[in-house]
Amino acid sequence: MFVAVASFSVAAMADETPASQDPSPAPRQAVVPATGAAHFALTQPIGHGVNVKLDLSATRLSQGQTSRSGSDAVLFGAEFLPTANETMIELSKSFGAAVMSFGLSQVNESNPYLGTLPNGTSLFGSRTTTSALHIGGSLQLTPKWMLAGRAAYGIAPGAGANGSVPAEVSAARANAFAVGVIAADRMAPGDRFSVALAQPPRTSSGTALIDALTGTNHGASDTDDRLTFSMVPLGRAMRVELKYYRPVGKDASAGVTLMVRRNPNDLEGAPATDKILAFRYTRQY
Repeated sequence: MFVAVASFSVAAMADETPASQDPSPAPRQAVVPATGAAHFALTQPIGHGVNVKLDLSATRLSQGQTSRSGSDAVLFGAEFLPTANETMIELSKSFGAAVMSFGLSQVNESNPYLGTLPNGTSLFGSRTTTSALHIGGSLQLTPKWMLAGRAAYGIAPGAGANGSVPAEVSAARANAFAVGVIAADRMAPGDRFSVALAQPPRTSSGTALIDALTGTNHGASDTDDRLTFSMVPLGRAMRVELKYYRPVGKDASAGVTLMVRRNPNDLEGAPATDKILAFRYTRQY
């Protein structure tokens, strides 16, 4: 028997600080108003406590984004919306009260660098691929309590573009982790309630080279220079997730997730918290 999972979600991210109350005179990115996501997974037992899982997911922004400066400059329009498609293959094995998993994934992104376009002087990185290693595990502490954790390490290759203002980026590395506790049979037989602390994927190394206009010489000709910037964000996004789901009938389950984020998208000085509420329905075939 295999288990098929399909889910679709829309997440609304609320900006806690109105633009009129923003004390910073510098332009800031507007908070993305909404994103869309789709997910599909298949799990197949192959014996001796080993399962093979194929996981497919896709996410995209639902509309363009503008700067919060007075000019409302477009960072990217609707025709250049960033998208990401992920494929992961995972092996897991149970050892009595413990389970270990090992997975490999690849994420293909289009228009991943904000403010760049697939043509003109902002031509750069219209597509990039990130490969990652995933390691996870869980331990049954008591008949109704479990401890679980997961970590991922990824790398994206470098890229460059002649004649583009963004001239080059080095290979970039990123990591993510999550740890939490899960309680079973709290309000109904077969239900699950979990609390988890997680760090979403965050760049840990990498640099970008920008060809920028720096002034004029004595002949009144423009001069430019190549500037180097770190790709490691100043902020560190963290989130707390509360999840509850329970069986619905014989072959299905339904659940709800509340996520509270700090420094969303690793933006230092971002609104204190973002809140996301999602619902999920799963059916086995």
